[in-house]
Amino acid sequence: QETDDHDPEDKAPRKRQIRSSPHVPADRAAERPQLACPFWKFNPRKHKSCFLKKLDDVSRVKQHLTRTHYRSSYCPRCFAVLEDDVAVSVHLDPVTCVPKQHDFSLMTNGQHQRINRRSNTKQSEQEKWYAVWDILFPEQSRPSSPYIDPRLSEDLSRFIDHAKLHGPAMIAAQVRSERTAWPAGSGESEKESVPTLEQVISQGLSTLIDSW
Repeated sequence: QETDDHDPEDKAPRKRQIRSSPHVPADRAAERPQLACPFWKFNPRKHKSCFLKKLDDVSRVKQHLTRTHYRSSYCPRCFAVLEDDVAVSVHLDPVTCVPKQHDFSLMTNGQHQRINRRSNTKQSEQEKWYAVWDILFPEQSRPSSPYIDPRLSEDLSRFIDHAKLHGPAMIAAQVRSERTAWPAGSGESEKESVPTLEQVISQGLSTLIDSW
């Protein structure tokens, strides 16, 4: 009787492997997207260390914000972080510091109190995350996504966010500039030299990349 030399498991379809971007640990490549630190989304260059934080839900986002982006004792005029409330009083009397606008480096006490209130249980994790964003950066546009894809490197993640935020406006501006460059009465020979849509988009993408 003939025997089958092939292992039955050989016939099973192989699962597609997810390739991770350079500089991304292999164990992170198979993970589901994690919620991002809002401060990283706002300024990824300044808050690089937040990229690798594993934030599964908004409660962990809030814990991270308290541990990393909150100091209870600071000057309300210049936002200098001080050791304790006594140091704040000494710092303010006499007033010698130069008033500054909040630079979104840390949470204020008011923001910390609002963020740590109980979340609306009817909201999704994404909606809860955006509620936190609106408290921290009330005048800033919301990011297109609150997530970080662990399969992507930090630089690629940053560029994707940059492209989604600024790309459409840059390409639209390029299209408008090409339209106004050629009035309706242009001759046929002149129209032949008008850039194609692909060329206009290519120029817009180049502008986007240069802005990065």
